[in-house]
Amino acid sequence: MKDKAITVERIKEALKLINDYRFGEFGWNDTDEVYMNIDLKDVPVGYTTVPIDDTYSEELGIQAEIDILKMAFNYYLDGYLVKTEEYDSWDEFKKELEYLCFDELTRVNEDMINSYLKQSGREDEIIN
Repeated sequence: MKDKAITVERIKEALKLINDYRFGEFGWNDTDEVYMNIDLKDVPVGYTTVPIDDTYSEELGIQAEIDILKMAFNYYLDGYLVKTEEYDSWDEFKKELEYLCFDELTRVNEDMINSYLKQSGREDEIIN
């Protein structure tokens, strides 16, 4: 049986791991903010812009967020949810939190772009 229970201790552990990543990656040390003001369903961990195609004629914002309560990573392109990775156990989720990497969190693939194009009404531009 997989352990998906989210306890106060696990929330604190997840927030500490996220804070450690943010400090290492961005130099942020926002422990007080993390514990006091954060929405546990939408913890931001990465944002950048990426080209939509090889011509670099259009860029999209990629936002990676962690939903601690669902043990999931959510990825958005210009505000559209294009990918969710949900974990079946606390141990799997914790392992991912221990090895957060900005480049991995902001990597975009063809499926994500196609999901964005479909949701934004641009089906005629879907990549085959």
